[in-house]
Amino acid sequence: MTAGATLLITVPDISQHMYWYMGRSSGFVAYWLLFTSVALGLAVSSRVFDGVLGRPWVFEVHKFFSIFVLVVMVFHG
Repeated sequence: MTAGATLLITVPDISQHMYWYMGRSSGFVAYWLLFTSVALGLAVSSRVFDGVLGRPWVFEVHKFFSIFVLVVMVFHG
């Protein structure tokens, strides 16, 4: 074997682990989206943002994050 062929055999290809990296990173993103969605849901129910932001706006953002976290979780799984 030549030195180039030996190098190709011993160096792992990044594409072998790409699905693992994508799945793991989407899990982290899903976790933080879920945390944000729960925090916004609690903010809506406790009326924390009533003076700063409109309650309907916070509820719409909460719904968006809830749906988006489901999409990312499907990608993660």
